[in-house]
Amino acid sequence: QIAGAGWGGPQWRQPRRREGRALGGSPSLAAGDALQIAHVCVGEQHRAISACEKGKRWGEALRLLQEMLHRSLTPDVVSHSAAISACEKGKRWGEALRLLQEMLHRSLTPDVVSHTAPISACEKGKRWGEALRLLQEMLHRSLTPGVVSHHAAISTCAKGRRRAEALRF
Repeated sequence: QIAGAGWGGPQWRQPRRREGRALGGSPSLAAGDALQIAHVCVGEQHRAISACEKGKRWGEALRLLQEMLHRSLTPDVVSHSAAISACEKGKRWGEALRLLQEMLHRSLTPDVVSHTAPISACEKGKRWGEALRLLQEMLHRSLTPGVVSHHAAISTCAKGRRRAEALRF
């Protein structure tokens, strides 16, 4: 179990032992301990990736996402969206798009946040075509783009001198 976690990393305590011994006489974990540890680890990873987003440390966010895979923890929509947002804040539109595609490859269902952050990243990278494609993808997935999504797409078109496309919104 995690006693507390700060930037120094989680502090581990010995898990409870089940009454008796497993085969071979060695103590075994209580039934729910492994699941509880995995859940806490995923939560810690989410918080760490979100902290990277706020600190504009996109590279660290990507490293943490990979670390989840190496530790046999399954990155979910939350962890991917936080990493995508970190890439957006770091002006790494290509990485944001790659992570969105990775979500689809892993059979995760991207949400509004998962799409809005790459649209904003494309705005910063002046990639109006990609921003419009993502906005269309949102609509195709029956996601309702919010004000931020629309603003980023319009702004991207304006920066790309695509007035006609911007007026469609």
